[in-house]
Amino acid sequence: MQSIYRPILKQALSITWQFKHFWFFGLFAALLGNGGVFNLIFNNIQIVENQGVFLLGFKDFIRTFSFSKLSSSLSSLFLAFDFWVVLFFVVILMAIVFFIWISIVSQAAIVFCIKRALKNSNGLFTEAFHMGTHKFWSVFLLNILMKVILFVATLIISLPFIIVFLKGVESAALQTGHVILTFLVLVPFAAVLSFLVKYATIFVVNENEHVGLAIKNAWQLFIKNWIVSIEMALLLFLVNILSSILLVVVIIFVSLPFVMLGMIASYIASNTFFWLVVTLGILTFITILFFFGALLNVWQTANWVILFEKILHSDVYSKILRFGAALTSGKKLETGK
Repeated sequence: MQSIYRPILKQALSITWQFKHFWFFGLFAALLGNGGVFNLIFNNIQIVENQGVFLLGFKDFIRTFSFSKLSSSLSSLFLAFDFWVVLFFVVILMAIVFFIWISIVSQAAIVFCIKRALKNSNGLFTEAFHMGTHKFWSVFLLNILMKVILFVATLIISLPFIIVFLKGVESAALQTGHVILTFLVLVPFAAVLSFLVKYATIFVVNENEHVGLAIKNAWQLFIKNWIVSIEMALLLFLVNILSSILLVVVIIFVSLPFVMLGMIASYIASNTFFWLVVTLGILTFITILFFFGALLNVWQTANWVILFEKILHSDVYSKILRFGAALTSGKKLETGK
């Protein structure tokens, strides 16, 4: 039985380690949580867990809300503004806009770089950055569409429960039913959306398609290869767990010298030395996290781009299908072109 995923994982790891300038894009792409399908699923599971609290909070908000209080609060807020407060908010807003921009650009640049690496062509940093800026609005639109669709889906699911709840029907069964229904609908829906956005992004960047056509082709590609996509997501999820455990071990190992130095600083009662150790420890911790996030993001994206190329240009059989075929016929299914 020919393995599909093992060569993909190895090739993705080789690309990640060989082309180290990809790490820059991986670091900033991770700012939007571009880590994988299960990251999005877990985020939506947290939303599901908070649905009961949301119903209670929304009802209290409706009871206490009044336009007079709102206008009074807004008036007080505007009166409290001065030049430095406005400047502070402007700087914060500009920083947020910049990080969103660089994250989207990096997301597109990684996809482009990996396609170049698969062709044994070193994706130049400036060329990749230019491609990222060129495809910014398309990739940004795909990300926004996913967020908006998830929000609308959550609202549609919650609306009947909100209406009943506002009529005074308060019960644990109602809240439990809301949570269960949201989980059964929202989590699989979020997973499918994540697959579509991944494939559509690759279509936009590497196949130079506009957003509408990219979404259509991504849907067709996913429908044809949905089992393979889920298997890849599960495999990457398991690797994420193992790598996270390894990260914890590394952090514990690296933190030991700083703990010992901190104890020495406390023993000799040196405030300056103690805070120097704490500062260096925090900087080291942040550096490790950034390094880990950048590598993991590039590696995960490489896996999806490689898988995309395989399922786009050839027939790839899922592990389940190949295993079932081996049990029933004793023959192996080969990946055909």
